[in-house]
Amino acid sequence: MNDDLNNGSSIRAESIDDGRCDKFSRVGTEERARVYGLEDGHLLDKNIVIGPGKHVVLSSANAKEGEPGLARLRPTDIEDVKRWIGVPNDLAAKRGCCAPAPAMVPGAASLSEFRKLDPQARLAVHMLAEEYVQGDSRRVSNYKPLLDHLVDRSFLAGLFLRQDIEIHRGAVLELGRDLKILFARHIRIYRGGLLKFNGAAKVDCVTLTGNLIALSDLVSEWLPSFATLKTVGVDHD
Repeated sequence: MNDDLNNGSSIRAESIDDGRCDKFSRVGTEERARVYGLEDGHLLDKNIVIGPGKHVVLSSANAKEGEPGLARLRPTDIEDVKRWIGVPNDLAAKRGCCAPAPAMVPGAASLSEFRKLDPQARLAVHMLAEEYVQGDSRRVSNYKPLLDHLVDRSFLAGLFLRQDIEIHRGAVLELGRDLKILFARHIRIYRGGLLKFNGAAKVDCVTLTGNLIALSDLVSEWLPSFATLKTVGVDHD
């Protein structure tokens, strides 16, 4: 499964069609991770389990450098960004919801020239970049040299798990605004559970299953060191 949540959103257990998956279900974890330039050692090799009624926030803000499971991806060009968090061209073309190109597109032959652009010109470039990443990049491919300036010295932070995520009854797993990618094997959300995003994010998993019924509230919780227990919550039924 490969979902893009572009404006910040939440995934409730009751809103999920059980067993949704795509071609990634037939691709090994290592091969999926290599799309992001990651090796085995970058992946967190444990299940993240949020117990009933807990509200847990995950963020890279206070994490140690090199913390397993957290990665900062550094794109070399706009194409890297599209491959990591964007929409494939064939799918974007089928959607047929392309944004119109700005009436005036500024020119910038170098990074120093790009930095001198006025706010309106920069907005035009960002509109093109949005179309390149979330739309059919072939429509705006002529602007790629200009768009590459946007990713200079930038990075995308993500959470990368080899194993699974479980969100139990009435629990909330909240991703900080800094995390743009959630990568896992299977994500299971029990009835009343919630997966919450505070900004644009991509979910890359094999299966996403919701509305599960737990036989017991006794679960073996496990959280990474960069997790923050926000509150003891209540059911979201």
